[in-house]
Amino acid sequence: MERAESIPNLTPVGREAEVDLVPGTEVMTEIGGARFYHNEDNPDSVVLIPQPTDDPHDPLNWSMFWKTLVIVNQGIFVIASVIPALSIAPLTPVFMQQWEKSLTDVALLVR
Repeated sequence: MERAESIPNLTPVGREAEVDLVPGTEVMTEIGGARFYHNEDNPDSVVLIPQPTDDPHDPLNWSMFWKTLVIVNQGIFVIASVIPALSIAPLTPVFMQQWEKSLTDVALLVR
């Protein structure tokens, strides 16, 4: 494990923890003088994880158009990658008859 200080992209809250953190760990409690952003000004309200930033590359700050474009792009990718693989299975008996091959040969797409 790495020390919190040696992880470059860790939030200041994690650095103040001075504990060993597994990479990818989110510190979800306020430690020392560090403060998290809360859902409201009330410190007893829900802690916002991930913490909001002013970074324009943060997905929380993307415009609605860009978020929609990314979701549609991912949907098209999933459909384009899953449908061809699933469309072969119903045609297996046809391929077996057409090419006079065994089920194993057709399933493995052997010539």
